[in-house]
Amino acid sequence: MSSTVFKRVTNSGSLSIPVAIRRQQGIQPGDGVEITLTDDNKLVIAPYQLRCSFCETTEDVQDFHGKGICKDCIRKIISSQEG
Repeated sequence: MSSTVFKRVTNSGSLSIPVAIRRQQGIQPGDGVEITLTDDNKLVIAPYQLRCSFCETTEDVQDFHGKGICKDCIRKIISSQEG
């Protein structure tokens, strides 16, 4: 289902996301969002997903002191320390 809403950017550059869209996307107050500029100059706003700082995957990522690290990269780090 596609939703289009007209909003104005404030003088400080802020933009509010309507509550219906936040609920539909599962975005709670205080949650992070990712803002992407596509190749065809469209802004895409999506719920933030923690990414691995090493390989950039979003699968099986754990937060470690504010940074993301996936299980595969953890295994690689551990195996490199054992050898």
